[in-house]
Amino acid sequence: MRIIKTYIFYILLGLLYPVVKLIWYITGFVYLRGVAYGLIVGVLTISIGILALKEYEGVDKPIWHRLAVLIPLIIILLTPIIMIRHLGL
Repeated sequence: MRIIKTYIFYILLGLLYPVVKLIWYITGFVYLRGVAYGLIVGVLTISIGILALKEYEGVDKPIWHRLAVLIPLIIILLTPIIMIRHLGL
């Protein structure tokens, strides 16, 4: 049950990411292409969460399964740093 909650949290994180990027766009921190990139990352995150949830049968997953989950998280963590760098702050 704990793993299912993790995947559901991951899906919610994917839904929240484009919303946060849109808020940053409205406040002037991000350009429109940043919102588009946010949509891409959000769709990837949601897709990985849904696919992982569908595959879940209580068995151990291969290492590629875990690495696929890390890719959007790394992008989410790097986004503020890249935005600040592009803004010259």
